[in-house]
Amino acid sequence: MKSPQSKSSREIYTRLLLQKEHGYPLWIPEPDRRLPEAYRGKGVRVGDVGILRNDGGFDYLFNACKPADDPINKGRVPEGFEPIISADVREIETMHKRGSDIRSASVSKVEMSIGGAAESPCGAILVLPDGGARYDALNLSQFRSYAARNAHVWYQFANIVCGREAANGSLYLVTGCDKTCSWGTASFFNPADTRSFSLKFIVGGVAEGNIKLGYSWKSASSADVRAYPDGGLAYFVDSLRSNQCVFLRGFGISIRTNTLSWWIFGPTKISQISGTSKDRTPCFDSSTPYSDVHREHKERERDRERVSPRLISNKAS
Repeated sequence: MKSPQSKSSREIYTRLLLQKEHGYPLWIPEPDRRLPEAYRGKGVRVGDVGILRNDGGFDYLFNACKPADDPINKGRVPEGFEPIISADVREIETMHKRGSDIRSASVSKVEMSIGGAAESPCGAILVLPDGGARYDALNLSQFRSYAARNAHVWYQFANIVCGREAANGSLYLVTGCDKTCSWGTASFFNPADTRSFSLKFIVGGVAEGNIKLGYSWKSASSADVRAYPDGGLAYFVDSLRSNQCVFLRGFGISIRTNTLSWWIFGPTKISQISGTSKDRTPCFDSSTPYSDVHREHKERERDRERVSPRLISNKAS
């Protein structure tokens, strides 16, 4: 187990805000600029299949709810791909109020100044100047069974076709997300228990009636901070889109490595990350690449095929 000193900003942020029960917090909420504009316009959505990256971002591969020829899927789906037939989604446009924040227990807030209690050396906070919306699929059983059926195909697609070298357990099927058009994130670790920390979230103003200035942090301690839009740039109000994903909910997908579990429960393990107290931070088992797991899976399949005829023969006799 890592000591707090060796944990990255992303790990501290994820671990502490996962406890707030909104889902898996993304340290990097922005959509990848290399993705098609059709995807970047809305960002993460229900049905996305991708990889939870170690840097705190989400690596989008394809969407399981859209047809293969949809602009966000065209040229990037696995062979033989068939989408989920229906996906009813619940939408709450004002889930997070304007000016709200989500913070770990060690962080207190006074107006726009944010301070940390000295009792805890770690802290994390997400500020939502413009609030945020929530989207959740209603038929979770449909998504769970779909992920179990396609787990091996998706890992092979991610690693062989796309060359991602995804570790076993890092694939993710999105069933819900919280999105916004602006945010600020901060994560800190102070080794000395006697030190508190001080942060101030700087809110930009409006210039010439149509330019909205960005956001930034003022820090008097060793905190890692991020903000969008960037306070050093100017943005048109209408250009800010709610394509920034601050929380994910869905299913983590892994292939079982324990032989007994594989025989009893089947080859795949689908773990829900829904934002409840039962959820744990996903474990990216980089020591077990999917390629090794896939080889073991093939060996078990051959063993099962050899055993089955014997069982039939014994029953017949």
